[in-house]
Amino acid sequence: MKQSGAAPEGGQRLDGGAKTGRREALSLMLLSALSLVMPQPAAADSTGKFTSKRTAKNRYVPRIKAGLATLKANDDEAFAAILDDMVIAMSLYGQAQKRGEVPDKISLRLEKDVQNFKATAMEGDLEAAKEKFKVYFEHLPRDGKEPFGDGMAPPPPDQEE
Repeated sequence: MKQSGAAPEGGQRLDGGAKTGRREALSLMLLSALSLVMPQPAAADSTGKFTSKRTAKNRYVPRIKAGLATLKANDDEAFAAILDDMVIAMSLYGQAQKRGEVPDKISLRLEKDVQNFKATAMEGDLEAAKEKFKVYFEHLPRDGKEPFGDGMAPPPPDQEE
């Protein structure tokens, strides 16, 4: 018994006029059903939105603060142990400050500041490293707030001790 709309060879005609058999139709239905239930890959958000910056602050600032506290304590050995983690956190936090998808002058300047800080800190000159950190901190965008929030960061230039 032939169904209405059935092609003479036994397949059904689709909207575009193409023919398909039962197996192909079942496969297409199964694939479309699976595409609805399968999780979609998540994409990282780096567009300068508040949530991205908040996540970066929560993730990287505590690591930067730990390194800064060690730097201020003038403990060479402890600072050398935490330096790599601090530099990575500073770099990632600086990259999160970009305003769009591609690095802009803010994030590029912060990356340069991180490299200068790292080079100075690797030499072992803690006082010079403190000065390089101040430069990095001054270049962080304020957006109406102190980037680190609890006074561990160096004071603004107009409030120097």
